[in-house]
Amino acid sequence: LTRYVLLLKDLSLNTPENHPDREFLATALDKMKTFADYMNNSKKGQENKQKVKEISDTLIGCEENIVQPGRYWIQDGVFLVKQKKITVWLLSDIIILGKARKRALGESNTTPIKYLSLIHI
Repeated sequence: LTRYVLLLKDLSLNTPENHPDREFLATALDKMKTFADYMNNSKKGQENKQKVKEISDTLIGCEENIVQPGRYWIQDGVFLVKQKKITVWLLSDIIILGKARKRALGESNTTPIKYLSLIHI
């Protein structure tokens, strides 16, 4: 979509002021920008939902359903607390704390995280 926005922008810049299609090009450019923004935001939303699902799938021992309508991922990180690595996920309405555990032989490549705490914010 970005290339179409660039194409329309280039066409608009190179179309004479008095050309009858100049106004149509400006309208098309505006609508294409709006559509491209909508698609990019939609894609980001889907990726964010997938991230929340991955967090949920990684946690071991969490009773609460992490995947909720309107809940989205903001940031995550690993902190060293008393020589132990604690993973922290900041979501739109909760903070989740977990501790990595060693994978058992034959487990997937995803490092499982032992659920420690969930804080509603």
